Amino acid sequence: MTAPHSRPVVGFIGLGQMGKPMALNLAHEGIDLLVSAKTRDAYPAL
Repeated sequence: MTAPHSRPVVGFIGLGQMGKPMALNLAHEGIDLLVSAKTRDAYPAL
């Protein structure tokens, strides 16, 4: 059960050409992220 005012968590599988910009935009808005990528180099500075 979640708290009434809990913050959303968004998950991304893949941080390629599409996923990385979307994840960065959400991170800049303060959204908590759970991410997965093939390589460590794919992880942006979140």
